[in-house]
Amino acid sequence: MFDNTIKQPCKMKHYFFITATLLLSAISFAQSLDQNITKADFDNETIYRINLLYPSLEIEKDIAPTISILANAGVAPIYYDQGGFFSENVSGFIFPFQFELAGRFYTNFNRRLRLEKTIVNNSGNYIALSFANILEADNDEVRVDGSSSIITAYGIQRTYWKHFNLNFQTGLGYDFQQNEAAAQLILKLGYTF
Repeated sequence: MFDNTIKQPCKMKHYFFITATLLLSAISFAQSLDQNITKADFDNETIYRINLLYPSLEIEKDIAPTISILANAGVAPIYYDQGGFFSENVSGFIFPFQFELAGRFYTNFNRRLRLEKTIVNNSGNYIALSFANILEADNDEVRVDGSSSIITAYGIQRTYWKHFNLNFQTGLGYDFQQNEAAAQLILKLGYTF
């Protein structure tokens, strides 16, 4: 039995970055606008999502035409690959529970409307301030320390075919439990209700 601690799995971040880059570059088609609308038509909108790649449930509530609050709860898949020259190589996934509360400011709604692209379900680019918490988890091979971080992030969110959601978010912040810098790289694929 190993009692190793994983703080930041680097390989998984590289996989997410490559996947996100490929997906964002592959989806180059424009989103069709159902009707001539403005963000004022979506004020006080509440959006419910189920994320598949990053298994979680989330609710996003508009509080102003370009500002929303997001609550997300689920599991944070973490890939580990440990071992070395003198020890057995162990690898796999561990799924600690996580939740996030964030405030988002959407930066390009007006530009998207001028280009006749949709902003339905908050399709746009945003900057966010989020509180992310991952609870401690362990299995027979590895232990993940809990973390509580405040993170400033930049994200790109799109909704295609009215329900398919794609969200890429990256950011930097500070982890209060570990007393160190924290990084965030998230790719979410999900369904919007």
